Amino acid sequence: MPWERVIPVGMGDAIYVLQLTGATKPVSITMSHDPSGALDGALANSLFTSFATHMVPALAQAYTFQKVHFIGQSDAENQVAFDSTNAPVVGTRAATLATSMTSPQISALVRKKTAFAGKAQRGRFYFPGVAEADVDHLGLLGGSVRTTFQQAVNAWFDNVRTFAPPMLSHSCFHEETQPPCIPKPWTVVTALEVDDVVASQRRRLHR
Repeated sequence: MPWERVIPVGMGDAIYVLQLTGATKPVSITMSHDPSGALDGALANSLFTSFATHMVPALAQAYTFQKVHFIGQSDAENQVAFDSTNAPVVGTRAATLATSMTSPQISALVRKKTAFAGKAQRGRFYFPGVAEADVDHLGLLGGSVRTTFQQAVNAWFDNVRTFAPPMLSHSCFHEETQPPCIPKPWTVVTALEVDDVVASQRRRLHR
């Protein structure tokens, strides 16, 4: 069943690009936003600054936050895209150099909470940079590490929602014979919650 990604007018997706030292390809975190102002380069820079200020202190030293790539729907027919122009920022969480990392596929799972229940009304993203010492034999994040991550996502969430509130976006699924589908309205994210169990992010490898 094919699907299409439909962004409502005035809203957009921010792709937060992170590069692991020594890796050939970056990883990314995607958050949908409903900006209160213009969809432009200044917004991409503001989103970068917010993430750098509040999330980079929890980001492993093995990772560099490179940029924000923002894609917005300017009107019913046209999209705009902007890259932040801020200088890249290296993670600053202690004792998390590349030699201490787990597999790049092992990440902290951050749940996007909403006022609704059900699979269609929830989301998540993977925050990379989990070190070997951060995880016990049961796959649980150490209490202090989870607290560090939770405090970071709380601060980031509280800041960014003052100018570009995070939203839970919906893709349209339809058959080939159906016309372009009408997307559901995006759902407001009410909180971000770090899971106590680390996650193994599944990846589709193109060969």
